[in-house]
Amino acid sequence: MALMGPTNQQKNKILEELNETNPNKLEENKAIIQQWLKSQPHLPKNYDERILSTFIRGCKHDLERVKRKLDYYFSYRAIMPDLFSDRDPTGEEFKLMKEYFIAFPLPELTASGCRVTFHKILSDDAGTFDIRVIVKYLLMLGEIRILEEPAFAGDLVLFDVGGAKASVISKLINPVVKRGVSCSQNAMPQRVKEIIVFNAPSYMDTGVNIVKMFVKQKIKERFNVYCDTESVYKHIPRESLPSDYGGKEKSIEALQSEWYKKLESYRSYFEEQELIITDETKRMNKPESTSNEYEALFGTRGSFHRLAID
Repeated sequence: MALMGPTNQQKNKILEELNETNPNKLEENKAIIQQWLKSQPHLPKNYDERILSTFIRGCKHDLERVKRKLDYYFSYRAIMPDLFSDRDPTGEEFKLMKEYFIAFPLPELTASGCRVTFHKILSDDAGTFDIRVIVKYLLMLGEIRILEEPAFAGDLVLFDVGGAKASVISKLINPVVKRGVSCSQNAMPQRVKEIIVFNAPSYMDTGVNIVKMFVKQKIKERFNVYCDTESVYKHIPRESLPSDYGGKEKSIEALQSEWYKKLESYRSYFEEQELIITDETKRMNKPESTSNEYEALFGTRGSFHRLAID
């Protein structure tokens, strides 16, 4: 499944929003970042250069932000092996995941030039549901998008939680959720416009509040939670959605099948990436933000023992 780019009319508006009105700016800034990466002894040199365009555009050509995100991108791989190793898309844990969770980006951009990523909880059966595998899978999905995304206006994140029971709340009280959110916010070049949770039972307010504990304030303000499906159409045109919701896209089943095939085509890529990480013994200056982030994720401030949930 290819990720389709914007129309010419959309592209002009998107590039203006991304601070990329000069046709040479992207290549010029890629060259600057390439030189910076070469100058950092702790960062890998055998990275896939396709990632640079998406990082630069995701940071709207703010090169200092690009540097920070790239540093996190490679650092997190080194300090979170449970999320960034053994990522075989044909492995047993992902086969089991298909029974309780699906997620994929829709191939077409919306009229506003945004990419919709669809998520659905099918079941939260205690015997199979594994939040770590879900987080791992979503990070894999994000990495493929980094390689393949054209210019686009931002992310619309769509969650159908109609299949979730109250027991899913306890599964969200897990350090891996916090670490996954941290990866998403600090190490991925995403620009989240809205997060839309729909078909939500009343108890999902608690689940959403748990996730909100770990996101930045501006992202908290972009959550929308609805108990129905119709309200989704206030944010995303119906025609942009899978046919299951009355849209013009293929069915959820067909789209997910196509995405799994794409994921499997990246099997060797994910294996190679396990070695493309930071070498912290060669880091010249450890920034304070990195120390604080590590402590928050793995140290005393990252404790889950005393969560207060409204």
